[in-house]
Amino acid sequence: MKIHLPALKERKEDIPLLVECFTRRYSSQIGREINGTTWKFLDKLIDYDWPGNIRELENNVRKAITFTKTPYLTSYELTLESPVSYVETSSSDSFVEPLRRSVRTLIKSKGGRGIVFSQVLREAERIMLEEALTTSGWNRSKAARLLGINRLTLRRKLEEYNISFPKSLV
Repeated sequence: MKIHLPALKERKEDIPLLVECFTRRYSSQIGREINGTTWKFLDKLIDYDWPGNIRELENNVRKAITFTKTPYLTSYELTLESPVSYVETSSSDSFVEPLRRSVRTLIKSKGGRGIVFSQVLREAERIMLEEALTTSGWNRSKAARLLGINRLTLRRKLEEYNISFPKSLV
């Protein structure tokens, strides 16, 4: 007997309950008191297509809890990719075209104000640091190895971007 469970994008009404469950689980694991979410946070989650399904939702909630500076999860902690930029392939250069489109859009939107280069580099660096830390379970040595940099460079970058470790992991 087969049981058909629709994809998360077909069950948007489940998202608030799943977010509540993940928030309780990870806030207690990380040792942070999270009192809930903002409406904008939930709206962004509900509007997203979830190509990675529930696992992607869970990872985004966990990351938001890790990086929030308030007792509420806000849309500022979300780094959801647009469906256009989400690429799931094994090719090592699969990110090039989505990145090219993103940079093109950013250049057009800035109207020649000359900050695109530094803005893209800073955001790319921050995202790489956050993803490596999350993937490595906040193990600095592992994160540095994943990025191909040494621990001192990683430490300097974390200070530069004001990225701090959750209290329960320090």
